[in-house]
Amino acid sequence: MRSERSGSNATSRCARGQTTPDFAIGVGVFLLAVAFAFATIPGVLDTDGGPDERIERAQADRIATAIVDDFGTGDDPAEVDGARLRNEFDESATPSRIGLRTANGHPLEAVTITLETIDRESVILTRATSAGHGRPDRTVERFVSVADIRSCRTACRLVVEVWG
Repeated sequence: MRSERSGSNATSRCARGQTTPDFAIGVGVFLLAVAFAFATIPGVLDTDGGPDERIERAQADRIATAIVDDFGTGDDPAEVDGARLRNEFDESATPSRIGLRTANGHPLEAVTITLETIDRESVILTRATSAGHGRPDRTVERFVSVADIRSCRTACRLVVEVWG
């Protein structure tokens, strides 16, 4: 009888299912999978910036689009007329020209528009509605070509910075 009990007890130990090492390995693999998912999917834990952030992003994007559309040559959607941009796009015309909201003739947002080389080594043109303080709330970049500016014939960087 004794041998039967020890035999049945040994059988129940082998057939009992999950052991502590099995559980630890399973939990470890699960945690690694979750960590991998959070690490590879950008913005999973980012909170929505709220309506102000979306408005500033839309404003910067709208300004960049207005500049490319208003000063475009018509030959290429990303080609800008450099002479017109330099002559017509001065500080006094900036708010109305790019559709900024104004109160009493002054823009509500501070905007800086810069045309610079791709490598950011030289600035070709800079216009600002007023001085922005600190880091801009939103920055939008567009790549444009400017036929009548030698350093921008291939491409230049149009940077729009908005402070709210």
